[in-house]
Amino acid sequence: MATSPAANLPLIGPYTATPNNPQPIAAFTGEADETGYVRVSLLNSQHPEYVVRQDAWTDLSLLYEGGAELKAHGERLLKKRPREDEEVFAARLDHLTYQNILQTGLGWYSAAMFETPPEILFDGAQDDDFFDKFLEDCDGSGTSFVDFWKKAFQYMLTYSCAWVLTDLKALEPDDPVPLTLEDERRLGLLDPHLAVYGPLNVLNWRTDERGELRWAVVRTEVEDQEFLQEKELVTRWYYYDREEYRVYEDRRSPEEDVRIASNDTNRRAKLIRGPLPHSLSHVHRVPIRRVGLTGGLWIANRAYLLLLDHFNQDNTLRWALFMSNMAMPVIIGDGDNSSMTYSEVGYLQFPSGTTYTWSEPEGKSFSHSAKRVESLREECFRSMNLQAQGRSMRATPAMQSGRSKILEMAPAKQILAGMGDDIVRHMQDVLDDVRDARKKPDVHPDVRGLNFQEDMTTEEVFAVTSLLSLQIPSKTFEKFIQKRVAKAWMIDANREELTIVYDEIEAGPTMEERAQREFSKRVKDAQDQIREAGGKRQGIGANVAPGDFGELPPGRGGSGPKPKKQSKRK
Repeated sequence: MATSPAANLPLIGPYTATPNNPQPIAAFTGEADETGYVRVSLLNSQHPEYVVRQDAWTDLSLLYEGGAELKAHGERLLKKRPREDEEVFAARLDHLTYQNILQTGLGWYSAAMFETPPEILFDGAQDDDFFDKFLEDCDGSGTSFVDFWKKAFQYMLTYSCAWVLTDLKALEPDDPVPLTLEDERRLGLLDPHLAVYGPLNVLNWRTDERGELRWAVVRTEVEDQEFLQEKELVTRWYYYDREEYRVYEDRRSPEEDVRIASNDTNRRAKLIRGPLPHSLSHVHRVPIRRVGLTGGLWIANRAYLLLLDHFNQDNTLRWALFMSNMAMPVIIGDGDNSSMTYSEVGYLQFPSGTTYTWSEPEGKSFSHSAKRVESLREECFRSMNLQAQGRSMRATPAMQSGRSKILEMAPAKQILAGMGDDIVRHMQDVLDDVRDARKKPDVHPDVRGLNFQEDMTTEEVFAVTSLLSLQIPSKTFEKFIQKRVAKAWMIDANREELTIVYDEIEAGPTMEERAQREFSKRVKDAQDQIREAGGKRQGIGANVAPGDFGELPPGRGGSGPKPKKQSKRK
């Protein structure tokens, strides 16, 4: 299945409601008509989370993209004043502006997450270099596995999670049917590739009582056209469960799309492929996987409402300043102006005695609006734990020392560490899917890295050394300290390696036992040297005078240096 070129807007995070988890919809239980058509309204059935979050997903996608995409859909985000004239609102839309705070803030997390790429190893039997090639091109379009996750992580930051599909090459009608597992590998039918989808693409899904996916529906929509032919809108629905997949298709003209947009009750889509087994049918698992951030790590959601407020405050202030700079003349009097020459600038005429003022008193709201815009900008970055990026560069008390900036970024790095744990876990799960799709059960992928816990500081090392130098008479306490130090330094180690190190620490001697062994060894070495020296003296025999050895030190068979003779006093 090819990746959809449609806009991918990943799914946002855990839904707090408790849907009744019904059975698959009729379109996927074989209840199609005799011609293989099913109702589009059934295919477009939506999960409760999709219904609740759809507007937020669309708003966040526009706030992240900004630029031309946001300007084209500005009426969705720009709030209209009550009873505002349509022509005035259209002019405000034409003067739309946007400071892309969301992309700036999330860009810091994206860059920091993959500043040091993760290490990916494959343990076990490999009879080819497929997995090495897969890491270089995981989607069939030349995207490396790490770059693929950069895109998925951007979705997860903006929408809390995404959907990753592990797919295989489809067997074409003209291709020979493979008879053995080796034939499947030779034809490339067991070479998995990945595709990432977003929340507006994944309409519906259900899980079992353990939270494992039972089935899911992916919808894609593209515009198709042959040379010198009319355009067509092509919508496809891909249904996946634990055993098979199906593909439904609906083609229509753009004009027809406008007509049926409000009512697709009688619209029907055709089953064009399936039911057929998919990449993970043999292990009874749905080939699409939902990957997301845990807990409160959905960064974009924190700033969502603040971003909308900042967007409208900034645009209303800009429009007010624009209108103030475009001054309009005012004529008060009852004279006849029909003979006057008009310029391209209009004017207002009121009868004598009329008072003309603005509803905004003395322009003071401009300064309040400007302060509000700046405050909202800072709060948006603060909500993403990036306070330093939200402040202005003017010399103010808020612009403190470099040390304060490091302390301000500490929460962001802690959040980054939690995100890194989620990414590593999802990478591991997807690689397990790739291994199973490849039918290589003896291969065990291992993902390491994306750890953002800083190494032990000099102060911490000194504290540990001082603590151990106290020689507290407790083997349990000493080994506990050693395990803590080992864990702090082995930030990239997996659980199995940590367990091995912990077992070695438990089986190893304490500091006192090591000191006693070292002392015993030194005593033994000294005794051996004494025996060796004594053996040399006995083996030489009477042919050599004792004085030929020179003076021996006390305790080594000699009496030491002779005392000097004292001169007699006369």
